[in-house]
Amino acid sequence: MQVLAPVDKFPEDDWDRLLAVMLTSPFLLAKYAWPHLAASQQGRFVAIASAHSHVAGPRKAAYVSAKHGVLGLVKVLAADGAADRIGAVAVCPGYVESPMTQRRVDDIRRLCQLDYAEAVRDFVAGTHLIPEMVPVDAVAECVELALGPSGLALTGGTLTPDLGWTAH
Repeated sequence: MQVLAPVDKFPEDDWDRLLAVMLTSPFLLAKYAWPHLAASQQGRFVAIASAHSHVAGPRKAAYVSAKHGVLGLVKVLAADGAADRIGAVAVCPGYVESPMTQRRVDDIRRLCQLDYAEAVRDFVAGTHLIPEMVPVDAVAECVELALGPSGLALTGGTLTPDLGWTAH
């Protein structure tokens, strides 16, 4: 989900909707799963956040705020879950091929008359150091790592498959 608008024109209904989906939903999932995670003594909570959890972008007030909030939530979950061996990790990918990013790449292709690879490079310019989209499999492998035997060692932290975005 994404709504782009300068902060002074950002629709309050969109703000509420984006925060409900991207921040309140993970909180509620954790809240209601917590007894089961604690009972297992090996529970893991993995939140999909974004590279925007670490860096801001113009006209993205709700998205960036929600994603920063997810990092705070993961840190609190790690602290609250330590006694019960519940691990909490945020996966913070850069731009992944998705319907949302695909629409934007297609717009660039059409408006600038570029081929797909050129449009992707244009889309990620200024963000990804490697001018490609993050493969979906890279995100899935981060989740797999967080859920695996070594996942508890990652608690409270992030895995950031962002092709160098947050290295800026």
